Amino acid sequence: MAHLTAIQTQNLLPIPNPSLIVPPQDANHFAVYHLQTMGLINLQNSCCLNSLTFFCHRMNLTNLLPTNNEMVQQNSYISLCFSEVFRALPSAAPFGLEIVIRVWNFNKPGQPITPNEDIYGLSDLFFDTLLLPAQPNGDPVITEFLASYHCGGCGYQDQNLTHWIGMSHLKLPGLDVPRRPDPVPVGELLTALITTPFNVQCMMCGNRQAIGSYQVRRGLFTVVRLNRLNVGDWRNQVLTRLDDTRTQGIGDQYLGTLIGVVSHQGNPQGGHYIAYSRVNNQWHLNSDAAHVRQVGYHPFNPTNQNETVGLLVYKNN
Repeated sequence: MAHLTAIQTQNLLPIPNPSLIVPPQDANHFAVYHLQTMGLINLQNSCCLNSLTFFCHRMNLTNLLPTNNEMVQQNSYISLCFSEVFRALPSAAPFGLEIVIRVWNFNKPGQPITPNEDIYGLSDLFFDTLLLPAQPNGDPVITEFLASYHCGGCGYQDQNLTHWIGMSHLKLPGLDVPRRPDPVPVGELLTALITTPFNVQCMMCGNRQAIGSYQVRRGLFTVVRLNRLNVGDWRNQVLTRLDDTRTQGIGDQYLGTLIGVVSHQGNPQGGHYIAYSRVNNQWHLNSDAAHVRQVGYHPFNPTNQNETVGLLVYKNN
């Protein structure tokens, strides 16, 4: 890989050559044999990154990334490196993502990937970093949550903002999971996010109390992050389960077919990340280098009582 010449890669596990199994053009045509059957090697507690990779593989992002030349021209060597990983899947044997971590940390020294990453933070940073050009019809690959606001102080208005002062995320706003005994529909959580005003700092007068609201641009996929840690109470995660029941709220129109899930087993002090992929209406589990296996339950209702869902992806078309 000539683009890695500036990085010391001796004694690192290589990324395999492109897979002999060609991925489908569309994620809707994903088959069981496209899954990463052999898994990925856990390197210093890299199960979070491994699970995110399985998750993205199910999205079939290989065909949605720019060309290698375009990624080089934009100095997006992280995207280029992940592109090579995605093209290597499914591989004949498990492999580790040590080179990916090295490339990421070389290009983002202030936001490195470290052992024991958390999916809530890593997924937001990942999708903000990965180059995913808009579709030919102009639709984004990932549903976008843009901001509009009106300043009551100076009267200034703005809209369709991808970034704004006071923004609490990079790419994917988090959905706060309430602590309650009954499962909560994902659509209900997304509706609450979309319909709840938030504060924006006005770029004209500096007023920090300008009222903002979300403008949602539906993408090919909607990726949902779930916040299960309350501010000031980070040791006690919210264990409320999710429900796939459709509601009448606006959030449901941005949730197509659920195809991928990343879940955490354990507690905030430690545990293990796993990934579920939906293929032909059956769920399949990837856990590091273990062989992928079909499970007889929905990820929202796992048999492990200490397992909680942290990341979701819906295919919208």
